[in-house]
Amino acid sequence: MPPERYFAPDVCHDPDTAAVKTYLLDLQARIVAALEAADGLPFRTDAWERPEGGGGISRLIEEGRVFERGGVNFSHVLGSQLPPSASAHRPELAGRRWEAMGYRWCCIRAIPMRRRCT
Repeated sequence: MPPERYFAPDVCHDPDTAAVKTYLLDLQARIVAALEAADGLPFRTDAWERPEGGGGISRLIEEGRVFERGGVNFSHVLGSQLPPSASAHRPELAGRRWEAMGYRWCCIRAIPMRRRCT
């Protein structure tokens, strides 16, 4: 989908957070489905919440047929106030609310042990 889809039509710099979240969760599901098809084993799901706001969904596999270990993670976290380090170079942002959303994934391929010839 084109990036323009995720911005409100009347304000080009105001992202449609719900549309971005929907897209990223769908992306996570598609990646996990493809990796499960390749490996043959299911990923487990660990949904989590952040006490200060937001949460996420971690999808994990361990000791698979193809992947030794892997994860496809989504997070959407919120905060009531930027930490001082985030506004050190931009003091006008001090004390402002913040929101961050994203996904990341990493898989480690299983490598069978090779027998040594003696």
